[in-house]
Amino acid sequence: MQNHRDAYDAISPWATWQSPASLHNCPRELYWDDAYSLGHKFDIVLNKGLKGAGAWSLDYAGGDAELWSNIASHFSNAPAAPTAVIACAGNGVASVSWTPPTFTGRAPIGSYTVYWGGNSQTVVSTQTEFSVAVPNGTPVSFSVRANNDYGAGPASDTSATVTPSAGLGQDTSWMTWYDRASAGMYADNVHLLSTTGAAVSGCVRVPGKAVAPFSLSAASPEGYVALPVGIVGGPLQVTASATTMVSQRVAYFQTFNEAPAQRASDAQTSSYFSWYDSKSAGMYVDNVHVVNPATSGTAHVTISLPGVASPPAANVGPGQEGILNFPPGTIGGPVTVSSDLPVLASQRVTYWNSSTRWPPCPRR
Repeated sequence: MQNHRDAYDAISPWATWQSPASLHNCPRELYWDDAYSLGHKFDIVLNKGLKGAGAWSLDYAGGDAELWSNIASHFSNAPAAPTAVIACAGNGVASVSWTPPTFTGRAPIGSYTVYWGGNSQTVVSTQTEFSVAVPNGTPVSFSVRANNDYGAGPASDTSATVTPSAGLGQDTSWMTWYDRASAGMYADNVHLLSTTGAAVSGCVRVPGKAVAPFSLSAASPEGYVALPVGIVGGPLQVTASATTMVSQRVAYFQTFNEAPAQRASDAQTSSYFSWYDSKSAGMYVDNVHVVNPATSGTAHVTISLPGVASPPAANVGPGQEGILNFPPGTIGGPVTVSSDLPVLASQRVTYWNSSTRWPPCPRR
C-alpha cells in the first residue's frame, strides 16, 4: 500500500494498492480523513460561520487522541492556547510575550492569565507582554492562558527558563515608537552592535506589547531584531549586558530612514524642534513623542509654539511615553518641549507616503 496526499490541495489523504484477492489483481484506491485534513475542514466551518460538521462514525477512529483533541480545540467554547511564548531576562526583572490564539472560542478573548513560579497575574486582552520583578539568580519560566466568557483555555507550552542577573542591565537605550502594523510599514528593524567586540545579551521590549531576546558574540558582533507583525506602540526599550550601539531602520512605502537610539543621559528638561506643520498639503501626521527614562517619578511635559495659546500637556510615568500634537492647521516654529523631569523627545512626521523621525535640535 502506498499513501498519498491529494496533489491539488495537499491536504486530503488517500492510498493505492493492488488487490491479489480480486479476479484480475485490480488496483484499489481508498480515501479517508485524518486529523490533519479534518482540521482544515473544521477551519472552513469556523471561518464561514457554519453550524457544524458531521461524520459517519467517530468511533471508527477508536481512542485516537489526536483526532479528539483536534475536535476539542476547534469547537470548544473556550479559546485555544496562546502561541509563540517568548521570555527574556534583565536586571531583577523577567519579561514574557505571546501571540494571541487564532481560535478564540465562542466569545472574544477577555483577558490573559500569566503563570510563573507558583504565581499568576491576569491582564487585559489588549496586552501581550508582561514583566515582573524577579530576584537576580532566580530561574523563572512562564506559561499563558487565554480567557473568555466561557472560561479559561489551555495553558501555553512553558517557555524557556530565563534567569535575571545584575549584569543584564548595564546599558539601556530608547526609541520612541515601533510599528509593524500600519499600512505601508514594510520593515521596522532594531539593529544592534557590540562596540567592544565582547559577547552581549539583552532584550528588545515594547511594554505591554512584545519582548524579544538578542545575543551578540565576538564572532558576530552585529545583529537585528524584528518584533512580530502587528506590534505597534512605544516606547521601545533595549537593555543589554554591555555597551551596545542601537539604531532603528524603517521602510515605509517607498521611503527608508534610520535613526539612532537615545540614552537617559540624552534626556533634557528643555528641548527644541525647528518647525511644526499640520497644515501643508500632504502633512498627515506631525507628533512630538516624549519618553520618561527614569525608574521613578512622573514627568509633567508641555509643548509650546509661538501663537498657540494653550500648550498641549501630558503626564508621562517612568518608562512610559507620551504623544503630543497641536491642533490641525497649526504651522510654525520653534517647538519648545518643557518638562519638570528630563525626558527624551523626538518628532515623527508623515508626509504623503514618507515617514521620518528626528531628535531635538542640538544644544550649542
